[in-house]
Amino acid sequence: MCRIVRSFWGGVTVLPNTVALENMANGTVSLLPYGPFLDGVRITAYHRLADGDQLFAFDTTQTFADDFVVRPGDVVRFGRLLDPFTGEESVLYTLEFEAVDAGLPDGVMVDALTVAADGNLLLSFDTTVTLGGSTFGPQDLVRYDGATFSMALNSATAGVPAGLNLDGAQLLPSGHLLLSFDGSGTIAGVAFDDEDILEYDPAGGSWEMAYDGSDHFESWIAADLGAFFVVPSASIPTVTTAVITSITSASATSGGNVTSDGGSAINARGVCWGLTVNPDTSGSCSSESPGAGVFISAITNLTSNSLYHVRAYATNAAGTSYGSDLQFTTALGLPTLIASISTVTTTTAASGGYVYSDGGATVTARGICWSTSPSPALGGTCGSAVSGGTGTFVVDTITGLQPNTTYYLRAYATNSVGTAYSPALIVGTLSFPGQDPLYAWHTFYGNYPTGDGVATDANGNVYITGHSTATWTGPNGEQPRHPLTGSDDLFVVKLDSSGVYQWHTFYRTTTPNYRYGIAVDSDGNSYLTGASDTSWTGPSGQPPLHAFSSGSNILVLKLDTSGAYQWHTFFGDSNNSQGFGIAVNGVGDLYVSGYSYTTWTGPNGAPPVSNFGSASYAAFVLKLNVDGVYRWHSFHGSNTSGHLIALPADGTVYVSGNDGSGVWTGDIQAPRNPHSGQGDGFVLKLDSDGGYLWHTFYGSGGYDTGDGLAADSLSNVYITGRSDAAWTGPGGVQPLNSYSNGSNIYALKLDSNGNYQWHSFYGTGSCYNNGFGVLVDSGNNVYLGGVACLPWNGPEDQSPIRAFDGTSDAFVLKLSETGGYQWHTFYGPGNIGIGFALDSANNIYATGYSSCVWNGPAGQAPLHADGNTFVLKLAQPGLPTVTTAAVTGVGAFTATSGGTVSGAGVTSRGVCWGTLPDPVVGGNCTGDGSGTGTFASVISGLSPNTVYHVRAFATNLTGTAYGEDLNISTCGGIPSGSVSWWRGEGNYNDQSGTHNATPVNGVSFLPGKVGQAFSFNGQNQYLALPGTTVQGSASWTVQS
Repeated sequence: MCRIVRSFWGGVTVLPNTVALENMANGTVSLLPYGPFLDGVRITAYHRLADGDQLFAFDTTQTFADDFVVRPGDVVRFGRLLDPFTGEESVLYTLEFEAVDAGLPDGVMVDALTVAADGNLLLSFDTTVTLGGSTFGPQDLVRYDGATFSMALNSATAGVPAGLNLDGAQLLPSGHLLLSFDGSGTIAGVAFDDEDILEYDPAGGSWEMAYDGSDHFESWIAADLGAFFVVPSASIPTVTTAVITSITSASATSGGNVTSDGGSAINARGVCWGLTVNPDTSGSCSSESPGAGVFISAITNLTSNSLYHVRAYATNAAGTSYGSDLQFTTALGLPTLIASISTVTTTTAASGGYVYSDGGATVTARGICWSTSPSPALGGTCGSAVSGGTGTFVVDTITGLQPNTTYYLRAYATNSVGTAYSPALIVGTLSFPGQDPLYAWHTFYGNYPTGDGVATDANGNVYITGHSTATWTGPNGEQPRHPLTGSDDLFVVKLDSSGVYQWHTFYRTTTPNYRYGIAVDSDGNSYLTGASDTSWTGPSGQPPLHAFSSGSNILVLKLDTSGAYQWHTFFGDSNNSQGFGIAVNGVGDLYVSGYSYTTWTGPNGAPPVSNFGSASYAAFVLKLNVDGVYRWHSFHGSNTSGHLIALPADGTVYVSGNDGSGVWTGDIQAPRNPHSGQGDGFVLKLDSDGGYLWHTFYGSGGYDTGDGLAADSLSNVYITGRSDAAWTGPGGVQPLNSYSNGSNIYALKLDSNGNYQWHSFYGTGSCYNNGFGVLVDSGNNVYLGGVACLPWNGPEDQSPIRAFDGTSDAFVLKLSETGGYQWHTFYGPGNIGIGFALDSANNIYATGYSSCVWNGPAGQAPLHADGNTFVLKLAQPGLPTVTTAAVTGVGAFTATSGGTVSGAGVTSRGVCWGTLPDPVVGGNCTGDGSGTGTFASVISGLSPNTVYHVRAFATNLTGTAYGEDLNISTCGGIPSGSVSWWRGEGNYNDQSGTHNATPVNGVSFLPGKVGQAFSFNGQNQYLALPGTTVQGSASWTVQS
């Protein structure tokens, strides 16, 4: 409520420029955070909207932040604006009613305001006015639909005494009106003063006292109740719990029936379950679509053979109520478990697992199985079993693995029901010591801009977007394709793969709260997203495909490969909306993510697939085609912001971002991993029609973000961002690299079903570290990029390739598919790396903001040194060139070959052999060091009388190359069966005299083996004999 002059209310001083709240239940009074406004300013009208925003009118001109001016007669909306970097909110100002545009005479003030059910404003003015040919008195209530004025309440018809001004109004859901006047009088026998509120029934024409101000205020000093808003009271809902059915070892089905909403809309309902009586919403609960009536809930993630309690719940504005507590016992089941990997080398891996539950029956054996094929199991290659039980177990180190090879690994646990296996971990053994990434070039552009996003096309061209506060030209004075039109425009600049400038352009936007997004299709068309605070047309006056609403709208813009305008479109409502992430696939689908502060519809009123909840803001996902045609949109989360989108090969959609509450509503499942309680990173998966598949949270209970997102060829998903404290995976799984202190960069891998695979932390210091980008190359190597505020080393104290240089540097970090550290590097000083991309050759591109010009690692100057947006290319080496050496010394069991290698960064080399053509790494191969040049290899373990294929190989960061495939045939073996040999007169003969032999000298035997080598018919064979040499005349029996 607002006062005309100073008054005392509940012990609180209430000024004409403040808003106070009275709790009717206990009589306490407090001031709301809006105001006080400038001294001498009076709030003439006030209303509170359903989303918590406030409407105000003032008696004198007010100037707010960013020179936002509100004049007498205007109605201003005070909203809330999220800062995704800090999680803090600030005030957003928009005009709901502009007196000049509406035709209100100068000097006329709004004395009362409320909002009709259809969203139209209901206003009263401080003096008689004529608008649109109709005259309205100061005691009337006037409807304004955005274009015309009409009478909403004729005070004379309603019996209001002449001479009174209407200075407070509120329309109730019942259709009744709450009204206050600036003086005393009597209406229909009800006496009132200027501090009172009356309730009027327009249908029945009755009046009654709703609020007697004399009962509530201590000191009036001739004060008048200038404006008010009454929050309707409600009672908690009534709900019953449904019978429990479909009971298994891990799930069941229940639900409930909300038989009464208590006079307030149901905003949450479902069932809660737990191991103790009367579970509530602080524990495990389902979340069903809001509303009254019957609902069905899935109860999931249960432990077998356990007694559970279940009860339904329903929540409205008054609170939460519960149904009766029902009990059930889950069935016996298989154990549940996960596998773990702690150390992976070129040929070994340390492994184990964690058994969460025994399924209700004692676990008798646990262990690990592995294979180069998916789904290894008992009967294949498995380690020795360890004792049964639950919890953590460790097996003997896995040995005999091949370098640079992908293995699938599963833990198993056996009980009386059977054997259960964990989800498979994909483990890549290491190559031999790696090579540094290769600096290619870097450049700068812009006039106080920030590079927000980068993308590449099929020809290796590079596209960078961001925002710029002033215009700028190309390296040789080239003008933009489209000029700067605002004070903070979106820009796009195109470079070729060598960093040579092609073109740049500007388009109207508003200052981003996070960053702009860019995607490029196979034809080189670029798609941009951000926000705009006003409508605009294309270069030749082309209108948007979908019209601008008001406030701040989502912007999507398409340019062709030469930078020519194609189309643009807007989406959103009167409140703030912003696009952050954008992605395009090969079948013509375009997806956009970001956040909105209110719901909105598509063309022709198309509703969202998933509705906007009751929160202040929510993440949105918008699908268009590449021609800008609307497909669908949806909202997700509560106090949630969608940052990036990834499109895996299976046609689904991943979205990552920040979540401030963990409260998600609608037809969804419980999250794969629960919310930590404060700001968490989230991942959401949808199908191509916007259907919900799953979501999950990860974080520390402090401030955590989900800023970078990528998917690999198997639809596994990788996330990066920032964490301000340590956290563990499900079941307490520890990170591969430990949290340090302050804000850390994290990397997290989930499989396509949202199951945890691994996570790791990097960085140090109580300053700003953040992972903004994650990339996955064709070999499923993982790259993180972002900003670091202090230097740091790898897990084994590995130094960076390029040292930290300044107060903030951009970084790039490479990990293996299984999270193993490979290398990291810094670039700066004064850099914030924000956008990251790979091209088809796995070259890495980075962009962001730089406060100064810097040189490359060997002093290389930038290609263009003017601007604050940097672009950096790190080039991956090509495959090595390999030649297979001729195979010599072919016997029955061994041969000699080798090869010659050239190229950059060779980490391993050798020869592979097998009985099939084109043998590869992962089969029988030698390991003959690293580097280029010629090498020799000894091939052993061959079988006699067999045809083999042999070829050399070499591996670097890009992959493995092979030389020619050469064929060899091994020699025959010694005579079959047991043969008695004797020596006589310098010759060796068998007793039949058919196999003559001569000794071969200088032959080495394996350790522990003794004997003599003989040549039979000119072919060398190895015979194990009792002595080191043959002496005298004797005989031996030799087994072939």
